[in-house]
Amino acid sequence: MNDKEKKGLAVGAAVGAVIGVAVGILFAPKSGKETRNDIKVASKKASDKVSKQVRKIQNEAKELIDKAEEKAKAISSKASNTSKEKIDDLKLSLSNMAEIANSFKEGESSDKDLDDAIKKVKEAQNSLKDFLAKSK
Repeated sequence: MNDKEKKGLAVGAAVGAVIGVAVGILFAPKSGKETRNDIKVASKKASDKVSKQVRKIQNEAKELIDKAEEKAKAISSKASNTSKEKIDDLKLSLSNMAEIANSFKEGESSDKDLDDAIKKVKEAQNSLKDFLAKSK
């Protein structure tokens, strides 16, 4: 039985108890004044019980909302940090590739250096693409 069903059962039990008490009072052999007083007392008790149950459910819901919001922030923060890392990796790879390309033009870098730099850019691009695809 999940929490929603338990809460529904608790509220149903409270309402059933109120109805049972009310029926008992109405059919008890008492004077009108005593019966009205008994109804008033029973109504107050039932109202207090329902109010207590409602406050309990509200508090539980508030705690759950707070936990969910914290979790959402943590997930969002983690995703944001991961995204930033992937973007920074790609920017750095692009910058390194540009430097190596300039060095290659001037004869200071080899084909292998340029190929490695291009490979790193492609890896960073694929990593960012994968992250973006998973984030949808």
